[in-house]
Amino acid sequence: MGLIHEPGRIGSLTVPRRSVFPAMLMNYCSDRGEVTERLIGFYRRLARGGFGLIVTECIFPQFKGGIATRGLALYDDRFIPGFRRLAAAVHEEGALLGAQIFFDGAGRTFASEETVSIGPSDLTPWNGPFMRPMRHDDLEIMTADFAAASRRAIACGADLIELHMGHGHLLGRFASPYWNRREDEFGGLTDARMRFPLMVLAAVRDAVGDQVPITARFCLSEQIEGGIELPEAIAIGKILKRAGLDAIHTSVGTGTSPKGLASIFPTSFAAEAPFARWAAEFKRDVGITTIFAGKVTSHGTAERLLAEGAADFISVGRAALADPDWPSRTPDQTVPCIGCNQGCTDSLISRKEIVCTVNPSLGFEAEFASVVAAKGQPRYGVIGAGPAGITCALALSDRGASVTLYDTAEEIGGLYRYCEKIPGKEQYGRYMTWLQERVQSSSIVLKLGPDAISAEEDAAGFDQLFWAGGSVPKQWPSEDLSIPVIDGWEFLDAPELLQGPRHVVVVGAGQIGCDAAIWLANNGHSVILCDRDDDPLGAFRARRFDYERALLDRMVTLHPSTEVVAKGGDTILLRKNQEVTEHSTEIIVTAVGRVSRTRPVFATQAIAIGDAARVGTALEAIRQGTFHGAFTV
Repeated sequence: MGLIHEPGRIGSLTVPRRSVFPAMLMNYCSDRGEVTERLIGFYRRLARGGFGLIVTECIFPQFKGGIATRGLALYDDRFIPGFRRLAAAVHEEGALLGAQIFFDGAGRTFASEETVSIGPSDLTPWNGPFMRPMRHDDLEIMTADFAAASRRAIACGADLIELHMGHGHLLGRFASPYWNRREDEFGGLTDARMRFPLMVLAAVRDAVGDQVPITARFCLSEQIEGGIELPEAIAIGKILKRAGLDAIHTSVGTGTSPKGLASIFPTSFAAEAPFARWAAEFKRDVGITTIFAGKVTSHGTAERLLAEGAADFISVGRAALADPDWPSRTPDQTVPCIGCNQGCTDSLISRKEIVCTVNPSLGFEAEFASVVAAKGQPRYGVIGAGPAGITCALALSDRGASVTLYDTAEEIGGLYRYCEKIPGKEQYGRYMTWLQERVQSSSIVLKLGPDAISAEEDAAGFDQLFWAGGSVPKQWPSEDLSIPVIDGWEFLDAPELLQGPRHVVVVGAGQIGCDAAIWLANNGHSVILCDRDDDPLGAFRARRFDYERALLDRMVTLHPSTEVVAKGGDTILLRKNQEVTEHSTEIIVTAVGRVSRTRPVFATQAIAIGDAARVGTALEAIRQGTFHGAFTV
């Protein structure tokens, strides 16, 4: 038992354990902001997993002001019954519930695309609508609405209130010198900019009483030029402490900035707990109870931060989506978060329901709780041991079925196993290690190697075959070239690239192309990266900033809107708009897409999963494999 399992105090409240699940918008509510059984099931599962405190996703105190069309609302008494059920479910599993009250300022109404656009100043966010400066009567109404929503939350059973004062949302914008350009009593120096957030804090305190703890989510650095940085964050922390705030949930970043959500949710390219030093300095200088948030995925990191006094509680967000049992697991048992941000943060950007690459049961807790055992120990064959095949085999085996998993490679993992070789994606390897250990400890019969596919002989003996043969690279026309042309992931093992620095052209700036460019440049090669798309990095969404920086740091030249055509010898043509230029190179790596591998004749009746069904992402492959394995009758 470590420090994370010990109780701690926030104001008058004793929290049974120091693990906190932070507010994360899941988009599981109704389009009117009502609590759903799906949302309750999600929070109940986290509470059962051992978290001491769960903070709800952002709760909107007005009809307008949400950043999603399916967020949580408490702006009216009609939302009380649902929220009361949510609080009861969390308490039944032994956790406490915090309610985060939030207003975006530049968000949208429920079930609408109407922009709200109010804030401290007439300023247009980097990726949002123009803001109308709030009038004094706007501020008074908003203050009252924050207080009313807080009162409802406590009446429903919430144990504490958290006010969102960070990430470029309304209260944080008033506190920020970047967002707040007002010249009245609510703008200017730090004390004046804090006037409105302190009005809200005082009103909420009056609404909930002295015995209910109030915390604030607050940024130690907004990660935007001219915004709050650590010295001013410390000054603001002291102001909030004097005003009676019980704890600060530290954070970093601003979504409406050039870095976007990558500034708030560090990806696999970032180190573990990258903001820990700032948090420790903040806690030491302010002298207030703190909850640390910022890419804590390992138990060792959590224990170290607590032991060093960098924080009093540890907030575990994305790692809890990957494994809701994170607090009660041993490190070797934990399903690892890989920092891909594809199911969680990318879904926030597109305002979709939150999912997780490595945890397909997220959001489907009730369905997976009702998975039934296989009847009569049926026999299943799974051909292909990539992510789809492995997860399908594991789900079938977990139900008591007899499973044989085949692959022509000497190890399992498919294309996914190459990911960890790319600088910035080493964290991806943790999940493959976890899968390998699970397969080894299961009853799955594993047949690997070029001669392992005896499924043709075995097919008649299986109750069902699954075809998870993956995909192969699309071919790029290169017949007239005399230089090496390397397809897809083969660049990792190509002998031509081990003979010293070479000049390499990468055709295609999708996932594989960008990974290839980074790996090649990191190994000393001179790289240009071409793609037909006008904005090929746009598809990376929350990871865009990290990929832009990785390519720039390694001096990879990106050519968007550029078609690459083979001319002959060592010469290619680069076509951009109406211009055509000749370019000589030594090696070409192609990454122009993939197509499903042709299935063998004996597998024509097999169920295709993963890339074998339709080329997609690892998230989609793992999801398909798991669902087929869990629910195939």
